[in-house]
Amino acid sequence: MEFARGRIREYQLQLKALHPKNQLLQKRQYLTDLEEELERQMQEKLRERRYQVSLYAEKLKGLSPLEKLSQGFSHVADAEGRTVTDVNRIQVGELVTIHVKNGRIVAQVKEKEEWTQPKKSYRCQNLVIATGGCSYAGTGSDGKMLNILSRDLNIDIEEPRPVLTPVYVEDYEFKDLSGVSFRNIEAYIETEDGKRLRGFAGDLLFTSKTLSGPAILNNSRYMRPGMILSVNFLTPADEPKITERFKRDFPGNGRSPQTYMSENLGLPKRFAQAIACKLSVSDRKVSQITGKQMRSLSEVLTGYKFKIRKLGGFSEAMATGGGVSLCHKTSAVMEHEVHKGLYFIGEAVDVDGDTGGYNLPFAYSSAKAAAHNISAGEFLRGTKK
Repeated sequence: MEFARGRIREYQLQLKALHPKNQLLQKRQYLTDLEEELERQMQEKLRERRYQVSLYAEKLKGLSPLEKLSQGFSHVADAEGRTVTDVNRIQVGELVTIHVKNGRIVAQVKEKEEWTQPKKSYRCQNLVIATGGCSYAGTGSDGKMLNILSRDLNIDIEEPRPVLTPVYVEDYEFKDLSGVSFRNIEAYIETEDGKRLRGFAGDLLFTSKTLSGPAILNNSRYMRPGMILSVNFLTPADEPKITERFKRDFPGNGRSPQTYMSENLGLPKRFAQAIACKLSVSDRKVSQITGKQMRSLSEVLTGYKFKIRKLGGFSEAMATGGGVSLCHKTSAVMEHEVHKGLYFIGEAVDVDGDTGGYNLPFAYSSAKAAAHNISAGEFLRGTKK
């Protein structure tokens, strides 16, 4: 009985808690808490914004022409109102207008003197060039140092080129399949007349504009506009094996081609649909496909032809090919053979690796090799403490 009474009291408390009146009170309290939290956050955001606005106001004040004039600066214009920024743009005897804080002064040029910045030179026993390639211009790595090395020191430079870059093809048909990927496909780079130049394997990715993925990026260094990229989406099977499979599977099969490609061949559904539409068989059953259509389907799936229109430029490339030639440098220590004490490391050198963590380790390793050689030289000269 006591146990039953205890259970009844528990139920009564639960019912009381669930009573609409209590529920309404709880909701009101919850709403009040939310309003207070919202008010607190709004005030905090307002304080942050006010502080930011005050900073911007100070910056604008510092950039204000009137503020500059009040600090003793002036604005000088020639007779035609053009700003004078170079003494060579004005001649002795000409009139200039000098704008100051509270007015302007018209003056005649009596004499002029051009100031030149003296060139500075620095001397050192060792110099390490780590200026990178051309792939990340926003960081200052734009390849200009390579031109200077070639012009002033006559150092052999292999022409810089973008590598690990997307590949743009003519009449790209898969822009709506962005994000669709294929694992471990085989592909071949061919000439327009079908001569195979290079084969490779890896993962491929469709984007909205280009072909990408590790297989494409890693082999973009070997591709050129006008070449043909032949892709086997059913690796490792080839065209004859797939044709024989179709001949076995298609008779009496009521599936659509796109369903068959997706479920039986393991191809992505959107890709299967695109291929079926390309060959104008999406509204048929595989049992209705003719022998000619069967061969066309097999050829497309095992040797889809893309004609390369262009490669992505340095703005899209993950690395730079080319740079300081390896012909005149001791690779083990990264020191130039002719210019002793001059070292080149990282992407400034004509070394580039595949995507997946090969380029950065080379940069670190080449830097370490150079540092060790410099350190060893200091020991031999007795300059290292």
